[in-house]
Amino acid sequence: MCVITSTVATTAITIATAVLSTAAGVHSAITKSKVAKLQAEQNIQQAKIAERNAAYERQEGIEDARHKKLKAIQNMEGIKTQLASGNILTSSETSLNLMDDEKLSGEIDALKLIDNAERRAQSYLNSAQNLYFNAGLREYNSNQMLINQGLSAADSMRKQISKNLEKK
Repeated sequence: MCVITSTVATTAITIATAVLSTAAGVHSAITKSKVAKLQAEQNIQQAKIAERNAAYERQEGIEDARHKKLKAIQNMEGIKTQLASGNILTSSETSLNLMDDEKLSGEIDALKLIDNAERRAQSYLNSAQNLYFNAGLREYNSNQMLINQGLSAADSMRKQISKNLEKK
């Protein structure tokens, strides 16, 4: 017949309580770790969207600039038509200046459109970089939570066992 002494029973209860407490802490750390990893994944998805938006902005700027240049060419044709209808030679210095001015204005406007699109694209890329960085931090913190909880659990168990062994 096995007789359990109160010291053994108390030790068993203390160890069981420590194990349950440690298990609850580990479960909490795992849950927090999973949340941090999900947030990291969301950041990565948002970063990819920001990168696509940057590419879209750049393409949009190129298209807008192309349309602006075409509009300037159309305006030059209109100027030629107006000059010709007024019996002004399109090869005269004044008419050439008008057409050069229109062409230059179209080029400047096109460059401004591309520059503005590039600024918007760069803003998206900066946002993407920040999101990737935050995702990395969340992933790192997720892993650190698990490591710290594991170390804490091991230390708690070590202390409890040492404490119980000292009582004997």
